[in-house]
Amino acid sequence: YQQPFFFLPGIFKNFGFIGNVTLIDSKVNYGTVAAPRRNQLLNLSKQAFNATLYYEDKKFSARVSGAYRSKFLTRVPGQNGSTTAPLENDVEGTNSTFNVDAALSYALTDKIRITLEGINLTDEFRNQFIDSAADRPVTNTHTGRSVLFGFRFTL
Repeated sequence: YQQPFFFLPGIFKNFGFIGNVTLIDSKVNYGTVAAPRRNQLLNLSKQAFNATLYYEDKKFSARVSGAYRSKFLTRVPGQNGSTTAPLENDVEGTNSTFNVDAALSYALTDKIRITLEGINLTDEFRNQFIDSAADRPVTNTHTGRSVLFGFRFTL
């Protein structure tokens, strides 16, 4: 869904919203016909959404965005898992994440624009797990926040 707020009065008409939601239900047999192991498709979250609130005029632009992704599987069966044992390291996956990013830009002239961007402002970690029952941690990746400053020159 995308909605510019041009119908609002004054400076509020320069605001807008962009958003989407994805809901997926999938089942795949990772076992055999005789011993089925049904689970969701690899690398596919059941729920995801993105939302952006923005402001734009000729000189100034600002955006703040949030992105959620529910946990997802990356391997079935998990490493060192058994194809016959019912739950031992049955899956590997990545836990859910929610990231917030922001961007600002300002036109100094018709040809020069300065920018400021913040990525992963919530300082979100990426946690991977093994075994759906025990949810044992495998890795805990921390990239931290990134803040970028720049300028653009247009010919």
